[in-house]
Amino acid sequence: TKLIDANTTIPTKKSEVLVRLTKDALKANDYSDSKCNIELQSLNVNLDDYREKLISNFNSYNFEYFDNGFNKINSINALNIGINQFNVKISNSSGCFTYVQLTIHFFELPKINLPSEIKICKDEVVELDAGVGFSSYEWNTGENSQKIFVNKSGRYDLKVTNSNGCVALHQINIVENNVGEIFAIKIE
Repeated sequence: TKLIDANTTIPTKKSEVLVRLTKDALKANDYSDSKCNIELQSLNVNLDDYREKLISNFNSYNFEYFDNGFNKINSINALNIGINQFNVKISNSSGCFTYVQLTIHFFELPKINLPSEIKICKDEVVELDAGVGFSSYEWNTGENSQKIFVNKSGRYDLKVTNSNGCVALHQINIVENNVGEIFAIKIE
């Protein structure tokens, strides 16, 4: 009703409006991934490859990518060693949207500080030390320790894994020197 004055009211037509507010209408999730730097340089990654990890039925949505300062960026980005975080705006055709975070950890490969070749004398024993800080060591001799001792020429392969799951391979060739032996000295 509409009030004209203190004594007169005029009935008015009422309309109902139904407003439905839905919390989290777009069911999207943050996602985290890890990659190892196998190319020994920056890695180009296509952020579109992660769409299915962020929301189901991903083909029904639009995706926009932003850096941590919410500056719009392309879907293909070069990762830096360390933590790379992206904000992703996911929207539908009705204009509803949500933001999720995509985090990609980009780790360095383990570094093995062993030479590729070591020369030894006959019956000499040499220690091969892969270095500390790896979560696993695998030698082609079957040993799983940081250090091994060898006294034979040949190829020794090493595989190390760091705590991030990144793997490095190294090959060491042990070569026996062909040093002549003196069996006797005859003085005349």
